Amino acid sequence: MFVNSPRTLLLSIFCIVLALASASGSQSPPAKMNSLAFSSLQGFPDSPVTVKDENLDSLVKLYSPFVIDCWKTGCKSCEAFNPTFDELAKDLKGQAVFGKLCIDKNRETKAKYHISGYPTLLVFKNGALVYSRVGNSPKSTLEDLIQSKLGLAN
Repeated sequence: MFVNSPRTLLLSIFCIVLALASASGSQSPPAKMNSLAFSSLQGFPDSPVTVKDENLDSLVKLYSPFVIDCWKTGCKSCEAFNPTFDELAKDLKGQAVFGKLCIDKNRETKAKYHISGYPTLLVFKNGALVYSRVGNSPKSTLEDLIQSKLGLAN
């Protein structure tokens, strides 16, 4: 098989997984393959992807720029920030990918990035952390901040 691009390769793998899943009587491909391959094929998703200790490094390499909301269960500021973050993911689609990481379940990331306040915003560009911020702000302030840290046009 001749593959002329990474996107074609991902599409081929996704189709093979779908065919194997159909042959075995399953209704859908495995969750890990489905979420990662499907979002890769679609370009920049317009809603946040789920980030975990296990997939953080691969997502940071796959997507650039990548903005992560690190939140904690029961955190009122995190709950208030959630709709704003979702709106930013839609508004900045094509410019950055957004992800959410629950600190309660992902202690390695918490330690690696010294996260002690919530919500914490991590901004990655070309695989490297370029900015970290604790707290909530109005959507327009966060949008301007993200765009300036990533060198995106306003």
